[in-house]
Amino acid sequence: MASLRYRRMQYLQKRYSHLRHGTFYKMTDREAWEIQKLIFQLEFPFMALKSLQFALFRTYGIPSISSLLAKTMQLSDTGTAFKRYADTSLLIGEFIAFDPSSERAHAAIARTNYLHTGYRSTGRILEDDMLYTLSLFALEPIRFIETYEWRNLTELERCAIGTYWKSLGDALGISYALLPSGAKQAGFKDGLHWLEEIKAWSNQYELEKMRPHRANKDVADRTTDILVYILPGPLKPLGIYFVSFMMDERLRGAMMYDPPPRFLRKIFSIALLARKYFVRYLAPPRPYFLRYDVFTEKPDENGRNFFKYWDIVPYYVKPTIWNRYGPSAWIRRVMGLPLPGDDGDRGKAIVLRLIEAGYSVCINDVASSTADMDHLVSEINAKHTSPDAPARPRAIGIVADVTSSVEVETMIKETVSQLGPLTLMVANAGVAQIKPLLNVSEEDVDKVFNVNVKGLFNCYQLAAKQMILQGDPQSAAGVDVYKIVGAASIVACKAWATLGIYSASKWAVRGLTQAMAMEMAPHKITVNAYAPGIIGTAMWEQIDEAMGELTGKPKGVTFKQTENLISLGRTGVPDDVAGLVGGYLASKDSDYVTGQTLVVDGGVIFT
Repeated sequence: MASLRYRRMQYLQKRYSHLRHGTFYKMTDREAWEIQKLIFQLEFPFMALKSLQFALFRTYGIPSISSLLAKTMQLSDTGTAFKRYADTSLLIGEFIAFDPSSERAHAAIARTNYLHTGYRSTGRILEDDMLYTLSLFALEPIRFIETYEWRNLTELERCAIGTYWKSLGDALGISYALLPSGAKQAGFKDGLHWLEEIKAWSNQYELEKMRPHRANKDVADRTTDILVYILPGPLKPLGIYFVSFMMDERLRGAMMYDPPPRFLRKIFSIALLARKYFVRYLAPPRPYFLRYDVFTEKPDENGRNFFKYWDIVPYYVKPTIWNRYGPSAWIRRVMGLPLPGDDGDRGKAIVLRLIEAGYSVCINDVASSTADMDHLVSEINAKHTSPDAPARPRAIGIVADVTSSVEVETMIKETVSQLGPLTLMVANAGVAQIKPLLNVSEEDVDKVFNVNVKGLFNCYQLAAKQMILQGDPQSAAGVDVYKIVGAASIVACKAWATLGIYSASKWAVRGLTQAMAMEMAPHKITVNAYAPGIIGTAMWEQIDEAMGELTGKPKGVTFKQTENLISLGRTGVPDDVAGLVGGYLASKDSDYVTGQTLVVDGGVIFT
């Protein structure tokens, strides 16, 4: 078995026999990418992935980096950390996984440059920190592989890593003037030479800049939460100790983490050593068909690509039958972890964000969705019910038709009975209809307006009556204002053809919200609406399919065309809406906002 293990290394040496010490300068960017891809996909996929995760983690030991992330709340707030982690993995993965000359690699690099431009031009991201971050993505894979894997890298492989990341740094506009050869006209001899100089510079930079800071710990804590997310609760402390074990003394001190106990250090060391020798002597080489491909190579019928693997929250993962019901999916179900497709509905995403913010929630749905509603309620209560008050759930589920004022009133009374004073109503019900206006019937108008306007009105009015009945919000519930939030749409600001009746209903929501806000202000009740744009939910799948039937275009074409209208260049996800509703409109930060319809569309319309 051990002899088979080295065949791939020998293959690389033979295939790139024209590249050896003294001729490494001839290595092209594409050759470097090919060699690195084979290392990451087939030779050392596990440690390669972990090293890239740890490279990002290590940057948080520099206060100038962690302080910026803490200010933007991207990694210092649990509500955004998972999404930010997925977005970063997506961008880095795209330009590692695809040929440097490919459209996908170019798009990922362009997106990265776009996201950094404003911060770099204003000095909020330091150029030294850009160089330091780049150095870690080149150096950490080498360190991890040579420390924990079954063999060391060859000169060819190390040169490929250096050549690739040096080239990527050029594409990202990172200056090498701080390196000894960076300011010289001759430049670097090859990738090994660049690695040697950036390693020395990176080490010196850490000696000078890596210092204990509260922001380091805040961001590290949130990232550690991500790294141990899939572990059962009793094992999470052990996982945190393992993260600390993987740090050196310098980084551990900067992160303000305690070292693990000596006996755990021995256990972790033995486990990693056992893995190394097991893989070297007993495990067969990974066959090509089991290569670690991070992304789907071709887009689906809607023009979208997906992650093929995930280990945290399944952002950008297609909810296939295998991903939702395969062996690993059932393990995740048992552990109460999310699966692809679980958050395809913005209503669920809002619920989870409210739970995270500390609310107890009544989930309302129609009778046909009772099973999904009950499952979500059980999942929330299993995770979040306080042991100090086990009889009081964090979530309940009630079937009610919002077009019936009697059912809405009953739902509100039951909610107050089980969960306490009503402080927030989110009226999220809505139906879409895609028809040219000349084909719309009276029944069509009634159906859309009954749910989108009458249903929302019932929720607004009856929630407000309950809130007024409760009395002063501070005395009744310990909040400064009560809040009512309704579901509008970007078509409430600019109508869309073939969505005429739907547009009219959402314009009505906008007007109703403004009028209700004026009338409720004396009662310390704020009333606002949110207006989502093109969000990847079942409703937009319905719109895409219906538009295709009207225009004769294949499924996915309309969705792709509307996606091109988005300034930020991507379709929204339910968490984008949940961040606005559960993260802002439901928070104290919005106490002075009322009568507004807030748009969350990535830049489709501008009001």
